[in-house]
Amino acid sequence: MKFGIDCSMEVNISEGYMICEYRKKDIIKDGIFSKDARIRFFRHYPDYVLHEIYGTDKPVGQRTIFVDEYFSSNELYEMYLEDKDDIDSFIGMEYHEAPKDIHGALNMASDIDLYKGLK
Repeated sequence: MKFGIDCSMEVNISEGYMICEYRKKDIIKDGIFSKDARIRFFRHYPDYVLHEIYGTDKPVGQRTIFVDEYFSSNELYEMYLEDKDDIDSFIGMEYHEAPKDIHGALNMASDIDLYKGLK
């Protein structure tokens, strides 16, 4: 399964929003969200960046992935806790709890990536 921050996959790709991909049977076990399951998080270069790089020689619609990492929700939460105060300040003093579902993991991955990257 695949989805992103925005409900439109085309918007996620063209704007460079974080997208996640996972196997549903790995994420939900016995009706419970598995925090140890690996999730693919990726982001495309936004169309405006491709246009700046390639100009009119390369069609704006051609997309390139520049973030492509696999993490579990537990790993994401550990990364978040390493820089919690700085990330919270960077994203507007919101805060995260340990992800309880795939949406929480996606939002946390996006915020971590915006602050320090997902490496």
